Amino acid sequence: MLAWNWSNDIVSGIEQFYDEKSDWVRQNSAAVTGHYTIMIDPDNTYVGMSSFTSDSAIYYNTVAGRFGCNYYGGDVSEERGEVLRDCVASVIVNKSYISSPSLKLVGGSSTLGIGKPARYELRARSSISGGSAEVVLFKDISWKSSDESVATVDKYGRVVGKSAGEVTITASCQGFKATKDVTVFDSSLANADISIDGKTYTYTGKALKPSMTVTLGGKTLVKGTDYKVSYSKNTVPGKAKLRVTGQGQYTDSKVAWFYIRPAQQEILKSALPAAGQIKIRWRKDTLSDGFQIISATDSGFTKNKKSVFVVGSTKTAKTLTGLESKRNYFIKLRAYKVVDGKKIYGKCSPTHKYKTR
Repeated sequence: MLAWNWSNDIVSGIEQFYDEKSDWVRQNSAAVTGHYTIMIDPDNTYVGMSSFTSDSAIYYNTVAGRFGCNYYGGDVSEERGEVLRDCVASVIVNKSYISSPSLKLVGGSSTLGIGKPARYELRARSSISGGSAEVVLFKDISWKSSDESVATVDKYGRVVGKSAGEVTITASCQGFKATKDVTVFDSSLANADISIDGKTYTYTGKALKPSMTVTLGGKTLVKGTDYKVSYSKNTVPGKAKLRVTGQGQYTDSKVAWFYIRPAQQEILKSALPAAGQIKIRWRKDTLSDGFQIISATDSGFTKNKKSVFVVGSTKTAKTLTGLESKRNYFIKLRAYKVVDGKKIYGKCSPTHKYKTR
């Protein structure tokens, strides 16, 4: 049983129950006497009373009483219950007081990733005696999805995305109906496109983290919100790996690769050991797999161009032979790293000019 008033305590509600006594004695059929009738029912040997308030109700204090008996000899607790700050109370409301049904999102998002859940409640406006409040309808609700291949909905209003597309969720309750459009998108980063800003970078001795763009289903995702990035082998020349892993609404991960070429080389010393020979030296580069020496008889490297490869990262010198005597030669040097069977070259050293003996 319920009693509404403007008090701040439970006593006023109990007094409201008792105030019906005079009408009950006179058997006044036009008056409300049900509260008092239950109070004096001799079969009711137990009573539990509670009080709760709502700022949105015209009568902001509600006293609830439950009366009962113990026919079966079981134990009934007579201790005072815990005081709660917030709670949900079930109330039967006449349909004539209900209007404006709508679906309210109470968990998840109206834009769902595949496999992700959301939950909706069927709500309406309840207007009684000049007061108005939003109520949740929960008794005998029928839920329906317009396309269960896109999203399903269970009897609790829990929606789960199944495949990318658009779907309408409908909730019906005793003549009331409300709908909500839901978008389901591909949330697996395994299907994403990763575009790296440049595929080859020069070794710097520091971890290289190139800029990238991640797109999925035509949408550009946001780093730190939709995904995070991890790297491996991105501090040395060779093939570096990055992995984007979904977060927030996105799941799974995808790997992409980029390349780091050796550092730029420099020719340190030169010598002319014999006619038609040039000997050059450079610094050891243990992060490379070898070196390429390029020579030509013009600074544009278009005439008499030749290449000599020096295999091994510890080599630091090479003598070029078979050159023409008393001829100008232009020479430059670069390191390389073998990745997937192919050479990745570093930048060439500055060009040096020599005249053979």
